[in-house]
Amino acid sequence: LEVFANRFMAIAEQMGTRLAGSAQSVNIKERLDFSCALFDANGGLVANAPHIPVHLGSMGESVRHVLRANAGSMRPGDVYVLNDPYHGGTHLPDITVITPVDSPDGDERWFVVASRGHHADVGISPGSMPPDSRTIVDEGSVSTTCCSCATASRVNRRCATCSPPVATRHATSTRTSRPAAQVAASAAGVKC
Repeated sequence: LEVFANRFMAIAEQMGTRLAGSAQSVNIKERLDFSCALFDANGGLVANAPHIPVHLGSMGESVRHVLRANAGSMRPGDVYVLNDPYHGGTHLPDITVITPVDSPDGDERWFVVASRGHHADVGISPGSMPPDSRTIVDEGSVSTTCCSCATASRVNRRCATCSPPVATRHATSTRTSRPAAQVAASAAGVKC
């Protein structure tokens, strides 16, 4: 049992290494404001790397929401991106990337890998949390659709969560590289 526990934790740690190494975001690359974890086919936490514990408390609910919302339509290589606080998210700048891991023949879901990272410019105003907000949409871009907006090799740059509308100085290529680093972390988890 201990061998499997260590193996599963190593998968989450390797995802974190890939995420920190490929991210352009200061929050992820330098502050290490992210978490990576491995979940069972029902969204129960199997293992996590020792990153930011507060992310893990609700990440399972995000995974379960994606599994429920996409039951029967998930395909190998799909990547789901969401940040909805009403479905397991913490706050809008924390974007969760979720990828199913299926058996080689695709008949059975084995695991789900997920990462959550803090992105500073998700929103309508800098910081994504303006003091005059009255509703969640006043704070920024909310991804509630749970669509597969990426694959293991490509991020859809038209997705509102992957390329949110922002009022900052960051270029679009920098914003889309941030979820792309999480997609790369998911690919590392799937490969393991």
